[in-house]
Amino acid sequence: MKKRRVVVKIGSSVMTSKGCIDERLLESIVRQIIQLCKKNIDVCIVSSGAIVAGMSKLKLSKVPTQINKLQAIASIGQTSLMDIYNKHFKKYKKICGQILLTWDDFHHRERYNNAKNTFFTLFDQGVIPVVNENDTVSIEEIKFGDNDKLSALVAGLIDAEMLLLLSNVEGFNDGQKVVREITRLDECHLKAVRKKGCVHTKGGMLSKLEAADLAATLGIKTVIIHGQTKDVLTKIAVDNNSDIGTHFEPRGKISGKKKWIAFSKKPKGSIIVDSGAEKALTEKNGSLLSKGIKEVKGDFVRSDAVYVVSENKIILGQGLVNYDSDYLKKNIGEKLPQEVIHRDHLVITEWLEFWKKQPE
Repeated sequence: MKKRRVVVKIGSSVMTSKGCIDERLLESIVRQIIQLCKKNIDVCIVSSGAIVAGMSKLKLSKVPTQINKLQAIASIGQTSLMDIYNKHFKKYKKICGQILLTWDDFHHRERYNNAKNTFFTLFDQGVIPVVNENDTVSIEEIKFGDNDKLSALVAGLIDAEMLLLLSNVEGFNDGQKVVREITRLDECHLKAVRKKGCVHTKGGMLSKLEAADLAATLGIKTVIIHGQTKDVLTKIAVDNNSDIGTHFEPRGKISGKKKWIAFSKKPKGSIIVDSGAEKALTEKNGSLLSKGIKEVKGDFVRSDAVYVVSENKIILGQGLVNYDSDYLKKNIGEKLPQEVIHRDHLVITEWLEFWKKQPE
C-alpha cells in the first residue's frame, strides 16, 4: 500500500506559552503524529521555535535586533528544541531527524534533489523529519520571519498529499465568521486580515493564507487549524473533517521539474513579450522565441529563471533561459539557434500569487 505524506507546520505562536516552549501542547501534537504514523502516513514537521527556545535558555525577555545575536540565539535554541522533540518521540520509540534549510536549497536543482532524497530516506527508515529554516547562518530567513512559505515548499518537495498549518486561531475569519473553504485567494481575503503584534513571532494569518494558496497551486490540500483543538491532526488527516479550520482544495497538479521552476527557482530578470508571443505561450503551449521579445530586464545567465511578462506588465509565468541577458539584449528579434525558453522549461501562471513580487 502506498503511503500518504502529510506536512504539519507548527508556529511559534502555537508552541509558545509565557515566553517558553509549551511542552504539554507539543506532547499532544507528538502523540497525534504517532497516531498518523500508525495509519500508514509519513509525517514531516516544519517547526518554528528555535529563537523562542534560545531566549528561554538565556532568560531573555526581549528579541534583540542585531542579526548576529539572533543567529546566536537560534543556534542555542535549535539544540534545545530538538532535545524536546527527541524526548517526546522517544516515549513512543520513535526517532526524529533534524533538517535545516535555506531558500538556496530550493533554488539550486542539485541541492533540491539531494534534500528530497534525504527526506525519502528518512521516511524509509521510519524517522520523523523536523524541518526549520537555518536561522544560524541565513540573514534572509530571519528577516522573513516565519515558516509558512517554507512548509508549502517542503510539502511540494516531498509530494505531500496534505499540509496542516497549525495556528493560534480556528482558521481564517472574514470579520464575521470563520471561512470553512477558500477556492482561490483574492483581495477580499487579504483586506479582512488583521495583523496582531506578538513579541516572539513575525508571521500571521496573511502568511498562512499565502502559503495555503501556494500549496493548493502545487496540488496539495491545505488546512489552517487551531493547534490546540483536541485531536485536530487525526480529525483532518484521517477523518477528513470539514467542520473545523479553513480548507484550501488542491488546484491541479504540476510536474516535479516545473514545480521547482515555478516556486523554488529565484527569477533573476524579466522578459517582456508582445501580444503574439503572449498568445502563443498561454493558449498554444508554445516556446518563447526571440522574435516575440520586446524588452529584456535584469542580469542573468543561461539556465537562470526569469519572469515572462506581458506588455501590460502582467506576469505570464517564468522559465529557464537558454541565453545570457547581454546576448539577448543585443539580439532581440533576431533568429537564434535555440528557443529563448523551451516550453518544457516554462511554467505559465494561471493563478494569483500574492506572495510573489511583481518584476521591476
